[in-house]
Parts: sequence; structure tokens; C-alpha cells
Amino acid sequence: MSSPRRQRIQFILQMTDNQESRVTRGQLPDLESVRQDVARVPQLKETVAMEPAEDVILLQSARTGEIVRDPVPRSLVINTELHRLFKYSFLIHIDDIPKDILEAVVWALEMFIDVLTECTDAQLVAFGHIVRAEDSTATVQNGRVVAQSTLSSNGRLFMRLQAKAKLTMLLLKPEIDRPGDAAKYQKEIVEYVCSNSSVAQIFKTQRELLTVFAEALTRSGEDDQAAEQLLERLADSPATTGGPDRVLEVVKAKVFLARVQRRRGKAGAAKKQEKWLVKWFRKNPHLLPDTTLRELLTPAGEPTSPVLEALGGSAWLEGREHTDKTDHRLVMQCRQCMAREPMVKLFVCSKCKKIYYCSRECQKKDWPLHKDSCKDIAELNKRIELLSLTNTSAAQKEKDWAAWRDAVDQWPYVNALRLHGNPRRALTHLIVEQSVYTPHAGTMAKDKFKIVKCSVFRTSDVYREVERILRLDPGEGVEYCEGLLQDQPKVEIPLVSFLILRFADGVSPWLDRDTIMTLRLERTEYNQDWRRDISKDSPPTRLVLRDDIKDAEFD
Repeated sequence: MSSPRRQRIQFILQMTDNQESRVTRGQLPDLESVRQDVARVPQLKETVAMEPAEDVILLQSARTGEIVRDPVPRSLVINTELHRLFKYSFLIHIDDIPKDILEAVVWALEMFIDVLTECTDAQLVAFGHIVRAEDSTATVQNGRVVAQSTLSSNGRLFMRLQAKAKLTMLLLKPEIDRPGDAAKYQKEIVEYVCSNSSVAQIFKTQRELLTVFAEALTRSGEDDQAAEQLLERLADSPATTGGPDRVLEVVKAKVFLARVQRRRGKAGAAKKQEKWLVKWFRKNPHLLPDTTLRELLTPAGEPTSPVLEALGGSAWLEGREHTDKTDHRLVMQCRQCMAREPMVKLFVCSKCKKIYYCSRECQKKDWPLHKDSCKDIAELNKRIELLSLTNTSAAQKEKDWAAWRDAVDQWPYVNALRLHGNPRRALTHLIVEQSVYTPHAGTMAKDKFKIVKCSVFRTSDVYREVERILRLDPGEGVEYCEGLLQDQPKVEIPLVSFLILRFADGVSPWLDRDTIMTLRLERTEYNQDWRRDISKDSPPTRLVLRDDIKDAEFD
């Protein structure tokens, strides 16, 4: 059984660590106390509703104990009574909210927005929402709303924008499905950003924000003209980078644009977008998360998507098969900036014929990191070529081994190293696995070998074993392992790199450095049963290198 998900704090709009500490003022309320507040919501709503509208309400300051003499809005009364629910709703990561309290969290965020709109600065200071009642403007850095050095100068505005940004994402969830309200809340954020940046800058740096706004407009159907204009820009205008999220934004923009254009009677324009989408989905049937794919192609309350019909309907959606080609496209991205097609045109390193880049500039930046592995891969390719002249079966085995390593799913190893709880374990621990050749198990590259033994070890405990398996000189194991981890890709996206030592009889052993986006760690749960993720039918057993080397999975 997997461990309980750790509650995570999420700020949709960018903040510094210092600013986050000023907002949080302590740890996230525990879920049980939040549930107690949720249970009180119906009775509190009824009590407040019974209060005459003209009644003056005074409250005692939670910070000083003094009576706040300004008549307070009813939203602040509810906030004061349910402060744990309000704080939890403002801070919690949207993916961590239990479904049974999702509606209550949405309601609390809406009430909190009312608090920030209706209350005076003095009231917000008294109840700890901002540090003091000074007023100034927020700033925009790189196109994103950023609070200044203290929340005192911009607490009200920033927190309202933060609450609306989080509320927008929740309202677009299928369980809530209130796109009209989502568009209303997102509009203030968009207008604020537009007031501080040029249109060209916004389309370069705030594409995610604009994509969410466009989705809300499209799904609500309240302003198809505005939605179409925005989606046309998002679908066709270039982004500053071509990272993984940019691909999803372009696909989403084209799906929504075709939907809006059909509603507006522009079938010809819609077919152009749909033709592009059909071609892309056939090449990349597994690149988008399954939930996202289904939401795009089978939208609730909409006619069957022409894109899905062209792909083959529900049969395609349910029976998408993995092939070597589709799996290869999952890893096709620029090694330096993580850009993907169609945002950029990729080319492969001419020497190793394995690593992709989007430009000569990215290739040059990555060369110090790639040069050693490039040499190793090129030498292996040459060895396979020469071996094929004298021993075709041995050459095929090495070729299958190289292809299999590229096809192995990295995710079980992320769980094995327990990187969710502590990403720095990637610097102190590594995976060692033993495989056997299974050439007749299937036609795909991932079928050619089977992992039979696998364990986690402290890197410092296995340097000698690394040298033995890789046939290195004494002392080279430390330099080799540390060198791979020290040479990290220099990209804007936070990454975690980790090591896997792989070996099997009759093939060249290999020390792989794999990489995972930190964002993916934040969006997924740790799974202790990672061995079954490697093979459900026959999970690998523990690997024993020497009696004096301990398994370090749970140290």
C-alpha cells in the first residue's frame, strides 16, 4: 500500500520563499481539523443568513484580542469561525484536495475572495491577512504577478489574485464544472497582467494563464468571439520555449479553437485544426495523460469530437497500442531545453545518433555534459557494427540491449529511490539491477530483456562494485558517479538526475543517468510497490552484491 500523500502548499502565482513564509504563518492545517470546519459549514451558513442585513457586526481580533470597532462584513465572520478551512483552501495544492471536501474548498475560496474585496485594510491587518495596511502596487516580473518584498504593501491584491487563480483551476475540474465562473475569476488576473505588460510579451511569457482563460471561455460558451481570437493567437504564435507544457498548450488551443469555430459556423477553419490534431494524436497517442486526453476528446455536454471520430472513435481511445515508434516519441525532446516537436524542429547528434537538440546553440551548451556519454555510445555503436561481421547473434544482443535501455520506464526507479520525500537522495543513492535476455518475449524493444533483480544502495557503498561491473580502474568509480551527478543540465525547468547501474550476461554493462522533472514529483504519489511497476507478473527480487553491502531503500 502506498503511503499517505504529504500535504503540499501551492502558490499558482509566483512568490519568493520570504513572501511565502509571510503568507503561510505556520504549517498547513491538518486535514482532520479542516474536516471539522467543513462539518460546521451548513449550520454557520444558516446562522449568518438569519442575521438582519442592517445589523452591525463587531469581532474580536485574533491577533491582539481587541474588539475591532469597524463593522465587519459577514464574509469575515465566516472566515473567523472557519479559519482552518479558509487557510487550508488558500494554501493546499489543488491535486491534494480530497474529493469529499472539494465543494467546501471551492466555497471557502469564494468566501475568502469576498473577504479580500469587502474588508478594510485595518480589518485585514487585525485578522492577520496582511502585515500592515499600507497600499502600493504589485509588480510583474517576467510577465508574472509577483508580490513585493513584504506582503504589507500588496497583501490584499496578491492574495485575491492568488485565490482567484486557484479557484479558476478548481472550477474547471470535471467534478465542479463551472467554466463560466472560472472565466469571470480568471479575467481579473488577465486584465491585471495586461495592464503591466505588452500584448506581445504576454503571449510569450503568460501562455499558461491565457490557455486556462481560453479553456474557461470555450467551455462556458459565453463569448465565442473572444475565445476564438485568443485561441487563434495561442495556436499559431510562437512561445519563448518549447518545453513539455508548451506542447499541451498548443494541443489544447487547437482542440478548443476547432470546437469554437464549429459553433460559429466556420467548418472549414475547424477542419484545418482537426486535420493537424488527428495527425499529431496518431503519432503521439501516449504523450498526454489519459485523463487529459479523454477530457479533450470526449467533452461533457458536447457532440462527439470530429477528431476522435477520425481517429477511430472509442475503439482508438481504449485500444491505443504502444509501439517502438510511439514510445520513442515519448523521449524525443531537446536534451538542453526540453523542447518538443511541433514547437521546434529536432535533430539528432550526428556522432551518437541518440540525443536530440532543437538548435546548435542548445547542442553547444550541452556538449560539456554530453561529450563523455556521446563517446561511449559512439564506441558501442561501432563495436556492434564490427561484431555483426563476425558474430551476428552477439551483435543483435548488444543492439537489443541498447534499444531496451532506451525503452525502460524511469518511473519505478523514482519510487525506488523515494525521491518524492527527498529528491536529494538522488545524490547519495543509486539503483543496481540485473537483467536476462528474452529475445522471443515480444516484438518491441522493451520486451528484449527482463529485470530479475534490483535494489537501492548507498552510492558510497558500491564504488568498488561499480568499478568491477563497468571494468574501471581502482578509484575511477567515485569520479565516474560523481561526475555524472555534478554535470546537471542547465535548464529553466527544475530537474532531478539519478543513476541506474544495469548489467546482464553477454552485453556491455551501463551506468545510466536519468532525469525527472521536479514538477512531476509534486504531482504524483510515492508508490512503495515499485517492483510490480517494473513487472506485474514477476517483480524483480532484491539484488545482493556482497554480504557487507546493505540494501538502502529505507535507510
